[in-house]
Amino acid sequence: KDAEYAIGCIGGRLVENGNICSGFEAGSAPRTAVGIKADGQVVFYTIDGRQQGYSHGVTLDTLAWRMAELGCVDAVNLDGGGSTVIAGIYPGSSTLSVINSPSDGSLRKSANYIFLRTKSAASNPVPIPETTPTVIPTISPDMLVNPTAEPELTHEPEAAQQPDNTVLPTGTPETVKIDISETAAPDASETAAIPPEEPDYPEIKAEYSDHLITASVITSSDTADVSLFTDGIDCTDKLSKSDSGKIITYKTDDDFDVYTHRIKITATASDGRSAVEYITTRCEQGYKNIFIDTSNHWALEYISYMSDKGIVHGDGTGGKIFFRPQNNMTRAEFAVMMSNSMHTDTAEFNDIPDFEDIDSIPSWAIEHIAAMYSKGIINGRNSETGIYFDPDAPITRAEAMTIISRTLPDGMKARESNFADSEEIPVWAVESINKLVCMGAVSGYTDNTIMPNKKITRAEGVKLLYEVY
Repeated sequence: KDAEYAIGCIGGRLVENGNICSGFEAGSAPRTAVGIKADGQVVFYTIDGRQQGYSHGVTLDTLAWRMAELGCVDAVNLDGGGSTVIAGIYPGSSTLSVINSPSDGSLRKSANYIFLRTKSAASNPVPIPETTPTVIPTISPDMLVNPTAEPELTHEPEAAQQPDNTVLPTGTPETVKIDISETAAPDASETAAIPPEEPDYPEIKAEYSDHLITASVITSSDTADVSLFTDGIDCTDKLSKSDSGKIITYKTDDDFDVYTHRIKITATASDGRSAVEYITTRCEQGYKNIFIDTSNHWALEYISYMSDKGIVHGDGTGGKIFFRPQNNMTRAEFAVMMSNSMHTDTAEFNDIPDFEDIDSIPSWAIEHIAAMYSKGIINGRNSETGIYFDPDAPITRAEAMTIISRTLPDGMKARESNFADSEEIPVWAVESINKLVCMGAVSGYTDNTIMPNKKITRAEGVKLLYEVY
């Protein structure tokens, strides 16, 4: 009721009452966030993205943790994309300049803005940095925007550029005065609890250009074991690697750009911790859709790609091919999809698992199920009378996520998730789901549920596999 200025957001809540939210959508992007600390101080945070060789952006999960690290007890993501911009007027200048690197390439003309200014006279002005900022600007935890405290350091005109390349707004339009206070960060007991420092997991920076895939691994470990897959095919033996293994290059074939590809790069540091990064290259003609019932489906891109690579198939009726994306995916169908995605030579796996219902497994699925069982990717279902595969039973989301996570390298980060229905996650699926959520492969539903025991549709199964393929 006391608000005199407000702006909406479509990016969702990041931190609420000191707790990091969950159920975020997957994917990295440029981000613009605003957070409030326990004492009323405000943090404006911008990070660039979607620019190869500079910054790929961050996931909403990473952004939420960052806002909490800065002491925010409440924070929202305003948006993320080409409109992510932070601009200001340097001391001694009268010209507004864009300080970050918008993925649109310039300031967007049709966007919402939070404009902050002060009418205070200048005193003890902040020095102008000697060099142009070359890092992504953030709000420093030691230089705080304080909308309530008495001013200790003010400056006219609208914004001051700190030596650490941080732009600190200094006022709001007309009614509310905001001053820059150079003070020590408040005691941790007065703000949101800062999460304990996480282990040093590797970070992979990768890009594709002119038939060359390059990747570098950022880790404190001396060496790293890097693997590369294109469309699920292991190309690691064709990589050129540095002595430490942290830098790799891979030269693609001349016709590589004619097709759409999914490139997967994994890295395991010498301390056993791992990371994974993906690149998707798209050809000009896009995806070929052969199914009559997916043209307007939300999963068209994923289904078409997986079909083009021979990973999933439909069924023909009356001269037309149907995928039936909204049908529940059976355990047999899921096993075949997993086997195809791993380019499995089923002839190498002759030992048929001793399932109690072995005679009910379709002939088109038996060899794939045997291969996935032998590889430890898929198990059966326990009952009082033995182990069953249940080939025709719909596979659950928890089962699908657990199976898919087994294709990822050991040592991946698996931060605890906080879904509204986390208590419903089977114990055997918790770590797998945490791993997929942490890497941004799954995010849950808009009501902050993961619905682990819900049956998964054929479209959802394809999308889930695509995210880690």
